[in-house]
Amino acid sequence: MKQRIKRIDKNKPSRSLTRIIIIKVFPVIAFLVAGFLLVPYGAMRFQNNKVGTIQNKAEKEIIAKKMLSSSLNQTKIKSKYLQNIDAGEIEKEIMNHVKYYSNFRQIRAYIEDIIADYLVRNQLL
Repeated sequence: MKQRIKRIDKNKPSRSLTRIIIIKVFPVIAFLVAGFLLVPYGAMRFQNNKVGTIQNKAEKEIIAKKMLSSSLNQTKIKSKYLQNIDAGEIEKEIMNHVKYYSNFRQIRAYIEDIIADYLVRNQLL
């Protein structure tokens, strides 16, 4: 029985420490590096960032008015600021410049900037 075990052991190739590191540890490190470096880059390249554009001025004005009314909603702005905001003045300023923006994100960001500028200008913050 001992001879048989010795024969099996002799037929089995010996694995040195460097061979174990190359076979088992190196692939793990390679996959970790690929995961942390390449996967986020690939995700950014293939992410869908397409935003539909708005072509005519009338549609932009309608969207801007709806966004302004939702921005001036009581739940989004504290009531002490909401009382001091002149919605008509802000709407005039938005309607004068809305033609320069081509999508929803830009219009919404512009409306938020105008409201913040109005509050700062009138020293309400």
